[in-house]
Amino acid sequence: MTSAHRAWWLAFVGLLTSASLLTAQTGSLAGKVTDAQAKVPLSGVRVAVLNPALRQVGGGSSGADGSYRVADIAPGSYTVVFSMIGYTSKRTPNVQISAGGTAQADAELASKAYEINEVVVSASRVPEKILDAPASVSTVSQIEIQERPSMTVTDHLKGIPGVDISQGGILQANVVARGFNNAFSGTLLTLIDNRYASVPSLRVNIPAFFPATNEDIERIEFVLGPAAALYGPNASNGVLHIITKSPFTSAGTTLSFEGGVRGTTPGAIAGTDNAAGIGRFSFRNATVLSDKVAFKISGEYLKGRDWRYADVADTVSPGPTPTTRTYCGAGHPYGCRDFDLKKWGGEARVDVRPDKNTEWITTYGRSTAGSLIDLTGIGAGQVKDWTYQSFQTRFRHKALFLQGFLNKSDAGDTFILRSGNPIIDQSRLWTFQAQHGFDFGTKETI
Repeated sequence: MTSAHRAWWLAFVGLLTSASLLTAQTGSLAGKVTDAQAKVPLSGVRVAVLNPALRQVGGGSSGADGSYRVADIAPGSYTVVFSMIGYTSKRTPNVQISAGGTAQADAELASKAYEINEVVVSASRVPEKILDAPASVSTVSQIEIQERPSMTVTDHLKGIPGVDISQGGILQANVVARGFNNAFSGTLLTLIDNRYASVPSLRVNIPAFFPATNEDIERIEFVLGPAAALYGPNASNGVLHIITKSPFTSAGTTLSFEGGVRGTTPGAIAGTDNAAGIGRFSFRNATVLSDKVAFKISGEYLKGRDWRYADVADTVSPGPTPTTRTYCGAGHPYGCRDFDLKKWGGEARVDVRPDKNTEWITTYGRSTAGSLIDLTGIGAGQVKDWTYQSFQTRFRHKALFLQGFLNKSDAGDTFILRSGNPIIDQSRLWTFQAQHGFDFGTKETI
């Protein structure tokens, strides 16, 4: 061996020795990532190793079998972050990596609440993938509901294809599908947990009367198009279905407060202000008593002032100096209109699950509109202490579904602004429904 060859050989040995020493001074991280529900390996999961300053010092991704390995990490304590589109990220803190060793960090990732082909129940009244539904279905997910401030459920429907909303005030809104038909627009069937949500006598959907609070809503499904074959009359233009949370899956306590104001000066009448403001407080508590029984209770109180508007139809003689009607009191610039909004209500629910195939749910809801102005077919109405109540019990065992519910309405001291005539409504609606499905072979269901 010549001196030149000997020099090259010594250099090579030195390089190997240096690499071995370097490897001995660092460690590595390995593990496996799986789906939390299906318990199958997940490939393509991004793995990031963060130091105490939350700076990434290493990373990689999982292979086809869900395993990963990150090498050459200095000894110390690290936080490992696992992330993948469609899944909730997971952070594993205090992972100790030693020199020359391999630390183990496995992870299970849970699917996010939204899916590209999510499951809906309103199009066929049975659970099915949204792409398999026989009608156009739009959904509002729980994440969207939680992140969007709202006074009523109509605030979540803006932007849904085929939906039109006529806003009549801070709380007042008229929701229709496929075009307006009248002031009440009763051709859109509105359901809350399979129960009719409209006022029984008038067949009008008034979102301010819905007893479910924003914190109660799990998701909203909107079926665009005729649905009379499944739901009977009053569903010619579509179905709006509000589905609330089960206390089994949403245990805990939530408190919420919202408020705001906006105004211009002068207002609709010279020398008066035109401002709108509102404050809302709500609460929700869900408790799991056992693996078979859970309950929840929720409520809200809302108070504010709506936009001021003087309607000449509310006066005796329209003109520069309108004269208010005698029942309003003389000299008031807005006639009989009361722009102070008041609303309170709540809901209680008990869920019983004797086994995995059976559930029995009982719900009572009540809401009172102390004061608001809403449109009718014969002019605007001044709502005063209108109370709406509902009682529902429903039972499901495999493909069998039974339910009965009662809706009650009492208009209180509500009256028509143009005439002062009272609106008397003490209506009730009793309903019982039964549904059962049968499978014929593997491809047919009735």
